[in-house]
Amino acid sequence: MKRICSLFLTLLMILALSAPAGAVNNDIPSEKIIDGRSVYSYSMGEIQGLLLDFFEGNNISLEPGTRAYYSYICEQLLGNTDEELRSSPYWKLFHAYMAVYKNEAELAYWTDYHVSLLIDDYTILSENTVQDFVSDDSFLTSTIGSIRNEMLAMDAVAASERETSGISPLSSYSASAAIAYAREYALDYNDNYESWTIARGGDCANFASQCLYAGGKPMHGTCSSSGRYTDTTKWFHLQFGTLIKSYGYTTTWISCGDFKRYWQGKCSGYYLKSSLPDLIETCSAGDIVQLCNEDTIVPYHTIIITYNNGSTIKYCGHSYDRLDEEGTATVLKPTENDFLIFKF
Repeated sequence: MKRICSLFLTLLMILALSAPAGAVNNDIPSEKIIDGRSVYSYSMGEIQGLLLDFFEGNNISLEPGTRAYYSYICEQLLGNTDEELRSSPYWKLFHAYMAVYKNEAELAYWTDYHVSLLIDDYTILSENTVQDFVSDDSFLTSTIGSIRNEMLAMDAVAASERETSGISPLSSYSASAAIAYAREYALDYNDNYESWTIARGGDCANFASQCLYAGGKPMHGTCSSSGRYTDTTKWFHLQFGTLIKSYGYTTTWISCGDFKRYWQGKCSGYYLKSSLPDLIETCSAGDIVQLCNEDTIVPYHTIIITYNNGSTIKYCGHSYDRLDEEGTATVLKPTENDFLIFKF
């Protein structure tokens, strides 16, 4: 029955995208037309080609599927270091593509660091995994519109399941405890958990998960050995050993996309907002917020709100570590991002 509902909702989203412009998440403004086409019609393969053309014209030697390419994409999403790229007429397309690419590629780069030291060809193995998806037709032919439909359908199914099954929060949640943890470990990482640099996948969702756990949300599931587990119905991070540490963890704990898949149907409130004023009005201290591309709604960065006085918000986060950073328009970039708010 759930599968039928999911297919039905997906069909509704597809029909909505092909309907008049105002049917898709508010009216589609004129600036969403690039080279005479709706941004929703561009495929990942087309945008990747445009990005490679930009690289060639600016003497940048990067190839899809490599660790350097992934790191560059993370730098642009989180640090905006290449001003030439941001000034490109295709920047809106590039941003949409990079959010999707990061979501797909990051899983290939996460591994237990202490185990990876023992594997001489780890880098080769992980980059071969990324090469597989960047050359796959399902990635290259997917459009911004089809990805957006998938995200909206996922949100609708989660909301429906939460309402019809009476799902309630898994436990009480102390926002103050979560915030205290966030402030303590925003800049000084907790060595009871594995951590990941941007080049190795990024640490933002891992840190947000730690904050939720510190706030009282219990882990769900277990494992008997270290490694990465892709079961999106579980949420845990376990340590093995003391002198030589290793870790077992789910992708729902460490990945922006899988964190969303796990929690959007289990939190007490879930909201999609497209402006900074709406974000400030809706979120509270202790909430988790994900930055997502405004066109695909694919999340690429996860933070925890630590302060909100009704006009100003502050947050903590990893991957570009932040301690009570003020959430200004310059920092959160609402002109290119939407915001997913998780309340617990």
